[in-house]
Amino acid sequence: MGVVRNHEDYKNRRSMKGRSKRLVLELQNIIGMLNPEAIVICAQSIDEHYVEEELLKIFKMSDMPHLIYIDNYIDEVMLGMESISKDSLFDKISR
Repeated sequence: MGVVRNHEDYKNRRSMKGRSKRLVLELQNIIGMLNPEAIVICAQSIDEHYVEEELLKIFKMSDMPHLIYIDNYIDEVMLGMESISKDSLFDKISR
């Protein structure tokens, strides 16, 4: 029976709906335990509308964090580092 379950789990991970359902479960845990203001999600082929609809069935809109979907976290990290560097440089120049 374990083989069938593992096969089903593997098959579900390959579909958009399966990945979206798994993401909803993970987000439920994160929101329930940490109550963050925002969550950045770096995932491909996720049904964003489905994820948000399912979460709103469980959490009130006022309790929902802002969900930010990105394609490539490395690009976002580099943009953040660039912004921090520029801010630091301008602070030093203005002194």
